[in-house]
Amino acid sequence: PREPAWYLRPTSRDIPMNHIGVLQGTYLGIYVNMVCTFWNYNPPINCRFCTTGQNVGESEAADKAVADVVETCRAARDESNVSFVHFNGGFQGTRGIEFTEPYITAIKNDVGMLVGVQLAPERDFARYDRLIDLGVDHLSFCVEFWDAKWFREICPGKEKMLGQKLFFDAMAHCAKRMPRGAVSGEIIAGIEPIENTFKAIDFIADMGAFPTVCVFRPTLGADMQDWPPPSFDD
Repeated sequence: PREPAWYLRPTSRDIPMNHIGVLQGTYLGIYVNMVCTFWNYNPPINCRFCTTGQNVGESEAADKAVADVVETCRAARDESNVSFVHFNGGFQGTRGIEFTEPYITAIKNDVGMLVGVQLAPERDFARYDRLIDLGVDHLSFCVEFWDAKWFREICPGKEKMLGQKLFFDAMAHCAKRMPRGAVSGEIIAGIEPIENTFKAIDFIADMGAFPTVCVFRPTLGADMQDWPPPSFDD
């Protein structure tokens, strides 16, 4: 699709709106918090398919004020017929969920869009209850892999700081609190054996969540940029 006219329009803080949000089909994607802290370790422990540490502060604003986000959401709603904004962010310790609350409140009160949130899981599940009370419409958890070996090797930061089990536990908690399909578990297909992807799909669906299957595509600049995409038959 043609780039929307509002992409280069500045917010009231003089930031181009395409440095705040990205139109992804029929929804607006916004990386809402600071760069994932996995990139700050030496050596970095980022997920090997990820380029967030290269993008935040370069091709997108590192600091997105609530006002910037509200203005961008309004433009996407009014000019691109967007009804859903998806906030995602990297690992922020125990601050990630709390950080999103002002954004959710502002979008619900001042723009009137559906809001989704995709963050690293936190151990205090009451924080998810708080998001639900604020009116969040969708919660997503990027567990990425079913096999613990692939999770450990491709997502070293997630393994070191969180552990794979926390993703499934947080997903299950939220699935019990929200309508069926309002919670997603995201799995990357095409790296681990396809049988593992089937197992993950069934496991996530059985808990009342929605399995989001993302077919692997290598991204320029990522550690895995030279990995081949999966076969068409798979």
